[in-house]
Amino acid sequence: MDTLSNALASWKELYRAKEQAEHQYDLVYAVARKEAADLGIAANDRKFHADVQPAVKDARSAKIDADTAFKYAEERLKGIHAAIRAWQSVGTSVRQAYATSNL
Repeated sequence: MDTLSNALASWKELYRAKEQAEHQYDLVYAVARKEAADLGIAANDRKFHADVQPAVKDARSAKIDADTAFKYAEERLKGIHAAIRAWQSVGTSVRQAYATSNL
């Protein structure tokens, strides 16, 4: 069960990091869009202006990295759950075998 608790703790930590990275990206992107508006850039071009700003690129990269790490942790947790279910199934089969063996 240490494996499960460690995986769950890792999942929680990576989920928190993912949420923080998304929030940071949203803030940086909003600032870049606001700066574009202050420069008098047309409304439909502000997105493109914001997308090429170094701070936005860095925040997007951090967001993608955090999301990738979280998805890995999620898959690891699913694998551990599947292994636990498999062992539970083995345990059920063994109990049934002993129950019907007349021992």
